[in-house]
Amino acid sequence: LMINIHARCGDAVGAMRCLKEMRSAGIAADRISFNTTLKAFARCGDMRGAEALLQEMRRSDVQPDLYTYNAMLAVCARAK
Repeated sequence: LMINIHARCGDAVGAMRCLKEMRSAGIAADRISFNTTLKAFARCGDMRGAEALLQEMRRSDVQPDLYTYNAMLAVCARAK
């Protein structure tokens, strides 16, 4: 829920912080968590951050899906 709030506000830093805190607490990040965080990067047009998160997603053995690629396209459209 908190990741989504940050994502809706375009706060990629806050969304990443929530994702990292979640993982530090021993809660595995799932596809929804990663995609929601990607949405935050899309809102602020941060291509580098989104690419890094996509790589982290793959390293975590979480497979990208249609929503992942949709978020990545949104990042491309808003890239600064």
